[in-house]
Amino acid sequence: MVCIAEINNNINKKSIGMVKEVKYNNKKHFYCEVCKLIYKDRIWAEKCEKWCKHNSTCNLEITKYSIKLVR
Repeated sequence: MVCIAEINNNINKKSIGMVKEVKYNNKKHFYCEVCKLIYKDRIWAEKCEKWCKHNSTCNLEITKYSIKLVR
């Protein structure tokens, strides 16, 4: 599980398209700038962001690949 505070501290300012890159435990993760869900794979973050921008909603078929966060 990924801690939100640690993710916020490790956000890389370099973006890939609009999807942001995050380092956690020396691994790259990516998050949707619209809904802030985090994914292990860039492709899912890009699909999520594209969906969010176009539909103003989340898609459960995409979000099921997001990483669970600990608050």
